[in-house]
Amino acid sequence: MTELGLQWPLELKEGRRAWTSREAVLISRYDASKVAVLPAHAELRLIGTEKRDGALWWHVEAVAMDKAGRLPEAALTRTWPATRADKLPPMLGDRSPEIFLLRRQLEDPDVRQRIGACKKLNLAGITDEALYDAVAARLVEGLAQTDKANSAAWTLVGQSLLGVGAGAVGDLIVAAARGQAEFNPKHWAQEVAWLTKALGYSGYTKYRPLLERAAETDSFGTYSISKHANLALDDLENFSRWNWLINDPAGLEGGRSAEAARALNLMRSGERQLQRNGLNQIMALKDPTLFDDVEAHILQVYKHPMDGEQEDAVEIMVKVLGRARNPKYRPALVEVAANASAGDVRDMAEDMLELLDRPEE
Repeated sequence: MTELGLQWPLELKEGRRAWTSREAVLISRYDASKVAVLPAHAELRLIGTEKRDGALWWHVEAVAMDKAGRLPEAALTRTWPATRADKLPPMLGDRSPEIFLLRRQLEDPDVRQRIGACKKLNLAGITDEALYDAVAARLVEGLAQTDKANSAAWTLVGQSLLGVGAGAVGDLIVAAARGQAEFNPKHWAQEVAWLTKALGYSGYTKYRPLLERAAETDSFGTYSISKHANLALDDLENFSRWNWLINDPAGLEGGRSAEAARALNLMRSGERQLQRNGLNQIMALKDPTLFDDVEAHILQVYKHPMDGEQEDAVEIMVKVLGRARNPKYRPALVEVAANASAGDVRDMAEDMLELLDRPEE
């Protein structure tokens, strides 16, 4: 006898994440077929519960695999495993001037400036805890605006999260709000959405409880705070890896600057989103040694079989190399145009060879 019907128990309101306590088989919600085998400590997003033959099953999504199904209650744990996400990686180079300016921008009376500060944290490799605490304090205040009656509760969340007194939290909030003549719900909605994203960019589990509370928040007008908070929880998982990749000291080899090292680390990451960002930085820096690294990377992979994302990444690399407008890269472009495994990569190499032959304007 199968008893169907999703429930939304109180536990889901307190925290919508869990982990596998052991290796477990993810079963389809509709029949007994196997969806995937999950390793121990796999992160799960909890959806709801279901009773089958007297046993409690959880409907879950496996975050890393992007697969959904059901697991028995005994296969879940609420205690997340210690990982790199439990600490912030050291940054490459001295970022204190950037961090100082970002702190100032977060306290600017103009909401557009504060949102701009949040945007700058995306893939920046900045891992300053005090800066993210300031973002968290602003988010606490923003969430309190959804319901004035909850203001005191959100202040307590902030105190518990940040480990500081009410006065310190209050000072951060008052400083950030100084100069605002009146409350604008639309502006606050936009800011709160970006504040959740900024905390996701930290990759730091310290902010998970606050983001999970934000995921239970009603919408501000057309901005769904819950939607952005859930996306930020996914970002938190990704950036717990990405921030370590960006700040890998191996990028400093050969005496590169910290800025060049971060761009190179992004390109070498093997992840499309990071590679695209890193290649944009390489184009902006115009460091000749970085173009040599792009050439070397292309020549390592251009003959290998590629899926769509890999093909797109290599195609962009070839485009970056051609736009360097340096004849020294002609042999590499000729080789790629003739022998790359992907047709679009060959076509791009041919286009870049034509660009080399074209006089600069």
